[in-house]
Amino acid sequence: MTEFSQNVRTQYLVRHGHSQANQENLIVGHPEHGIHNYGLTPKGKEQAHAAALKLKLRIKNPIIFSSDFLRAKETAAIIQEKLGCELKFLPEIRERNFGKLEFKKSSNYQMVWDADASNPGKSIQKVESLLAIFNRISRAWEKNTSLANEREIIWVSHGDPLKVMQCFFSNLSLRCCHDIQTLQCGDLKVTKTRKPITIAAHRGNSSQFPENTIPAFQSAWENKIPCVEFDFHFSKDHIPVISHDSNFERTGHNSNHIKDLLYSEIRKIDVSRERSFQAATFPPSLEEVLELVRKNKIFALAEMKAHLDLQSPLIQLLEYYRSNLQIMDFDLENLLYLKKQVPKLQFIWLIDSGKSLNQALKIAVKERILILNPNKDSLLENLGFIKNSHEKGVLVYCWTVDSIQDAVLLIEGGVDLITTNVPLQMYNKLVDREY
Repeated sequence: MTEFSQNVRTQYLVRHGHSQANQENLIVGHPEHGIHNYGLTPKGKEQAHAAALKLKLRIKNPIIFSSDFLRAKETAAIIQEKLGCELKFLPEIRERNFGKLEFKKSSNYQMVWDADASNPGKSIQKVESLLAIFNRISRAWEKNTSLANEREIIWVSHGDPLKVMQCFFSNLSLRCCHDIQTLQCGDLKVTKTRKPITIAAHRGNSSQFPENTIPAFQSAWENKIPCVEFDFHFSKDHIPVISHDSNFERTGHNSNHIKDLLYSEIRKIDVSRERSFQAATFPPSLEEVLELVRKNKIFALAEMKAHLDLQSPLIQLLEYYRSNLQIMDFDLENLLYLKKQVPKLQFIWLIDSGKSLNQALKIAVKERILILNPNKDSLLENLGFIKNSHEKGVLVYCWTVDSIQDAVLLIEGGVDLITTNVPLQMYNKLVDREY
């Protein structure tokens, strides 16, 4: 969590141009048929030339790794001629073997993809599983990347293997293949190698337990979620108290403001009603949650929802728990004050939808706030902002992401952490590799 996880190498994925197999709507995945037959149509050659021109504008001195199927080889040869670079054919990245579906109509793909979504390690109709494709792509990477040195790599392959490659390079579970858009013939996709995405449980596992409570946090870390996110206010007697709202009207039917209540009074408010939780659940203190975070060896993102209470023990808590903690706020002045008090703590500037991301980045660099946290919609509209931030040494988090499709787009864009209301579902789909 504390180290900068910038992406390290760009990968260029190209799907072969329109082929005779595409023209005839046939599934051709067996090497016996695909290596020497079913090459490019005239349309496919035009698509390959177009991809080559795009690549020529982007990169210098790449190396091409291509499937040894004829339609891919011909595409790669056209790109090589335009770029004048090295070309190597790899059997490990050839087309998926579709088993008993060979020479069947391409409408049969959907049946396979539906099976993939339920279990990436399973084979039906003797079709090669996604896991088997992943394993051979992994072998190709291990055997051949040393040839590339510092050069960028162009991979010329086929629809399903390219989706698996996107999972491989983005460190995503193969369960995401169903949610990754299939490249069309001649399409170019730019992606990067990266570390696995970090998932933060928004207010704990708040979709199943009362938000911002000990049961919600426990559910997250007991289910392998490495980070919990929560909010805090200050009580009348200056204790930092975990709550999103300034009162407990929504969660505990108590409209008194937290700042007007003693902590002893707050501890009597049952905030389990919104989720109809069976056991009474009470608002914890910041110290109580941070101690559990430390003992369970996870990480916390804590958002300060009120102006700093200078009589609060907050500064001491931040100093003591700084190894497992990052502090967030929309208020830059609050962050800068705390940064002076606890200089070794990491701080996150939350950016709302009304603020220019590029302007926020300039200010963050100037003030040495090295993590920005925009909302999902702003970031999806400007994925290039992630690359710009990384180039300036600034990490990019994103709140609040509950759609797998949105998460995949953000991860491919290079985002460093996502906060979500459905952490268990996100972990299962994005990270877990037990198939």
